[in-house]
Amino acid sequence: MNLDRDIQARDLGNRAVLALEAGLFEDAFELITRSVHLNPQNAATRLVQAKVELALQRPAGALVALDFHDLYAPHQRDLPQVACIRAHAMMQNKKTFKAQQILQQTVKDYPESAMTHRLLAQLLLTTHQKIDAIRHLTEAVKLQPDDVISTRTLATLLEETNPRQSLELMQSLSDEARTPDEMLYQARLHKKLEQLCEAETI
Repeated sequence: MNLDRDIQARDLGNRAVLALEAGLFEDAFELITRSVHLNPQNAATRLVQAKVELALQRPAGALVALDFHDLYAPHQRDLPQVACIRAHAMMQNKKTFKAQQILQQTVKDYPESAMTHRLLAQLLLTTHQKIDAIRHLTEAVKLQPDDVISTRTLATLLEETNPRQSLELMQSLSDEARTPDEMLYQARLHKKLEQLCEAETI
């Protein structure tokens, strides 16, 4: 492949990633399409293409991009990042059972992948499997303590069954991360725990 063409393709791919991170999905699509046209056999570019298609709510396009990725990098097919994109596309396509199978296998193969535990918890919540969702979300927070969104979600899920742990999770957030509503939520948890203590002394 011509070196200038390769450099141009990589530059377009990098710009597509930046546009995607900025929420400029249509711009990201235009950039990654040009990158793929210049170098269709670049597996990393195909992975970005799949992410862009997901952001645009086009799961079929994401799965096609992943098929090309797997063709050019078959040894990467089952890595957590790739598996999560595939499962996410399945979820968008309403194929939750297949997505759950993919994620459960990935968690088994890569138990230290926080992103996989997090996505599996999200899927389990949509299928009303709350206990399993809490288990995987707990693991995700343990593996990635600075994940503010997962910490908040887990604290909310535990409010009724384990208010003490819910409060501890909220207190683990930095002051900058806590919103006024969450400060009120924390105060409510304090009150609930005081009431539980009073009930235990009766």
